[in-house]
Amino acid sequence: MPEVIPSWLDNFFRWWGRTTTRKVAYTLCHVLISYSVMLTAGALHKWTVAGVVALFAIWKEFWFDLRYETPETSGGIKGGIKDFSGYVAGVGLALIRFSI
Repeated sequence: MPEVIPSWLDNFFRWWGRTTTRKVAYTLCHVLISYSVMLTAGALHKWTVAGVVALFAIWKEFWFDLRYETPETSGGIKGGIKDFSGYVAGVGLALIRFSI
């Protein structure tokens, strides 16, 4: 294994770190996580699972992340709001899917 990162890979990581592409990908991951949970478990009790996902998202984004992640990683309260809105969007998409 080479000890030096190839220049193209280094350039890719530099680009990835300074663009919003990474932030969009992280937000889509939050949406897909809650959407997947809702489609899997929500088929039985969609409103109960929606409440559990919302409570989990509140706990994770506004308590756990603020205490156990660095401010650069969690994004502070603004990052928590953004991530929480991703969870809510996933739940909303699943509820729309159930109603169709």
